[in-house]
Parts: sequence; structure tokens; C-alpha cells
Amino acid sequence: MGSMAEEWETDYEEVRLFFKEVLEAERIDLSSMNTFTFKDKEGKFGLKGVTYKINILTAHGKVYLIELKSFANADDVDWFFFKTSVIAKALGFSEPIRMFMAVTATDEALERAKEYGIKMLAADVIEKPKPRRSGGRKLQS
Repeated sequence: MGSMAEEWETDYEEVRLFFKEVLEAERIDLSSMNTFTFKDKEGKFGLKGVTYKINILTAHGKVYLIELKSFANADDVDWFFFKTSVIAKALGFSEPIRMFMAVTATDEALERAKEYGIKMLAADVIEKPKPRRSGGRKLQS
């Protein structure tokens, strides 16, 4: 257990430094970030009754819509794009900067983010697991 804890501390510190360096290069200070929650009761902007939650930051005259996750796959990126579209419409943001930060992301998530024009930051990128083949055996009951 001790070596696992030491490894996690090292990994955590590397991840923290990675995000710190990237954010400083972008001149973004996350300490002024706020969480915004919006429930679209009537479905005026998105899906009826769905609650949307996002981190919002304004800096340098720009609005950033930010997602922070430990792990991200392509479905997470799709949902992020959808919910930021709903929130941008609801709040009247014409061109928000979408930023998705993940400790680990699949290569497919990065590709999807690129397609949507999302700034995706990941400390570690893994290949999307390939689906397993069953081998043709039938289960007997």
C-alpha cells in the first residue's frame, strides 16, 4: 500500500503541475471560476426537465465554459458539447470558449473534442479499448 500511495502522490503532483503550466500559459486563474446550475423546466433551450451544471470563468473579456473530470471518453465530450450549447443559448453567450480538462482521456475523446472545437487538456491519453469478441461459444443453461 505504501508504494501505491507514493506513486499516487507523484502522479498527482505531475498532473497538478501539468494543469498549472497549461493554465498559466493561457493566463487563466481557476480561483475565480464559479459553478452554474440550470434546470430547463420547459425544454426551452435543451431537454425538458434536465439539469445542466458547468463551471464558468470570465477572463480577458472571454467566457470559458469548463469541465473538470478524472476520466473522459468520447461520450463525455459529446455531452459536454451539448450542455455547453444549451447553457450558452440560455445565458446569451455568443462564442464561449469550451475547455475540457481531464486527468486521463481516451484518444477518441481528444479526437471528438477537436471536431467540436473544444480545448481539451489531458495529462494522460489512453487508447480506446477494443471490443471483445466472444469466440463463438454459446452459453448453455
